[in-house]
Amino acid sequence: MQLETVPCDLCGAALSESVPYCTLPPTFPEAQEWRFRKCICCGLIALQPRPDRQSIGAFYPDLDYHAFQPDSGLKRWVKAWLNRVRVNQLRPHFPKGARLLEVGCGTGELLRAFGDVGYQVEGIEPNQAAVKVAQQQGLSVQVGNLESVVLPPQSYQGVIMKYALEHVHSPRQALTALESALKPGGRALLWLPNVESWDAGWFKSRWRGYDAPRHLYLFSPKTIESYLEKVGLKLMSIRFSPMPNDFAGSAGSMGLPAMALWFPISALAAARRASGRMLVVALKPSL
Repeated sequence: MQLETVPCDLCGAALSESVPYCTLPPTFPEAQEWRFRKCICCGLIALQPRPDRQSIGAFYPDLDYHAFQPDSGLKRWVKAWLNRVRVNQLRPHFPKGARLLEVGCGTGELLRAFGDVGYQVEGIEPNQAAVKVAQQQGLSVQVGNLESVVLPPQSYQGVIMKYALEHVHSPRQALTALESALKPGGRALLWLPNVESWDAGWFKSRWRGYDAPRHLYLFSPKTIESYLEKVGLKLMSIRFSPMPNDFAGSAGSMGLPAMALWFPISALAAARRASGRMLVVALKPSL
């Protein structure tokens, strides 16, 4: 494993212009402690040092990482139902039949739900095993990421990144590529962990949103808005999810009883704009 340190991806400040934020214990065999640092110039929190682009794949074992696992039985039915609900909630952001791209689409469940209601859907996913699962379902998904895949300019009316931006080595480069691929008037939908959430504050190093070293960046509403401004996208809204996944997961249990127990607190956090999951909607201004 090769490690690297880099300047701040958001403002370009040197590593010396950052301060320690938190230290996490090893989460993989033969790994080390992981340290996040906070830039004192812009507030961005980043893993320093971090695995480089050639080493990071070791932390995403094929079909072992949860996002790559094909579901079955009741879990498959529940997730399919949730995706249908999510699509119905998101349809107002896109014209009927729009061409949509999902970056980091995993095995393609959300893409399939959009395709089922008439959208033209495509995906990009770096994990070959996950791509194979998606392709077996008839989805147009290619292996790669925003560094290796050249996207046609101004071709999509919508781009989706669902808990993916925190995994990339340069969010600024990724968002620049998305801005270029969007048609004027198109929208980008970004789901992100919220480092300023109640659950992050309560659980500290046990917060599920850290997930080092797979999560290379931790975003707040302020830092994601700064990113959007840098690349020419306009922040439309930030919605905070009431789902209790991060409360329950950080406490060590993801079962239905734990989810039900944490839901009232998570719903209150969402109402206070302080839950652990946020949906960011950004617009590419028309010419």
